[in-house]
Amino acid sequence: MGRRLGLSLLALGTGLALLVSAAFAGTHGDTRRGGTLRVMFGAEPDSVDPALATGSVGSWTLLYATCAKLFNTLPDPDTGIRRTAPEVVRSFDVSNDGRTYTFELKRSFRFHNRMPVTARSFADAFNRNARPELNSLVRRRGWLQEIVGANAALRGRATTISGVQVLSRYRLRVRLSRRAGDFVARLTMPPFCPILPGTPSDPAGMERPPGSGPYYIADRVPNRRIVLERNPYYGGSRTANPDRIVWTIERDAAERLRATERDENDFAGVFNVRDDVVRTLVDRYGLNRPGGQFLRLPSLTTYLFVFNPDRRAFKGLGQAPLRKAIN
Repeated sequence: MGRRLGLSLLALGTGLALLVSAAFAGTHGDTRRGGTLRVMFGAEPDSVDPALATGSVGSWTLLYATCAKLFNTLPDPDTGIRRTAPEVVRSFDVSNDGRTYTFELKRSFRFHNRMPVTARSFADAFNRNARPELNSLVRRRGWLQEIVGANAALRGRATTISGVQVLSRYRLRVRLSRRAGDFVARLTMPPFCPILPGTPSDPAGMERPPGSGPYYIADRVPNRRIVLERNPYYGGSRTANPDRIVWTIERDAAERLRATERDENDFAGVFNVRDDVVRTLVDRYGLNRPGGQFLRLPSLTTYLFVFNPDRRAFKGLGQAPLRKAIN
């Protein structure tokens, strides 16, 4: 079987998004540049609108490939461990009370249509996330609540968030009503991708979001395929090895495997595979062999903590401090 980009036949288990992201970044397998990377998924991403995508079925993987954010989770060049680091941000200051962030932006970032990524591009994203009619993920999760003026915008009483200020073309300030220790970490998520001027609240206006990262969505046929092309004006340092990525939706898991074995596909992700199918693939390709084609890449993920507030620990004077500590 051919291995045009040195990728694997199948990722089994919980490491699917990591492997695909690594393929985009050139941190898995060999690092040959050029050509087309072909991947198959079993369903359409839940959304390609940065404000609405929840991460289901690879939607955040797509947006990480097409979006350059103020901050990103990037691999350390020495250890490979991912950490939060500035991306479009050149430098930033935080006030002594931890409630005012001032960001100086790099001038090298451009959208795929050559328009510059500016402080306004990010301020527009904050304001769009707050629009009640959009009901964005940020609005539902409460990720804007600490920003001064966000509640007025979220309730439709203001069209912009007063605490998000464009100081100059490449200078952005965000004022908080109280400290938020995870504020910078929130900015690594796709809802805070920069957007073009005049982007509507209607999700139909974001069927092909603007590409500010290494790639952009060049073509999309819902429930069939998404084609990513290299952003010719990308001004960052993230590696983008393939020239083109063809993302095909194939609901039949067996067909995704067959297409990969026929060398019609480079990467197939299948979950909940029957034991007999797994045994056949292990017999044929081995499991997690160096340079192999059948890999299981588990990841450590916590989705939910559940607490019983009726227990004694939550009662009495210690209740509020305990709740705050858990939060």
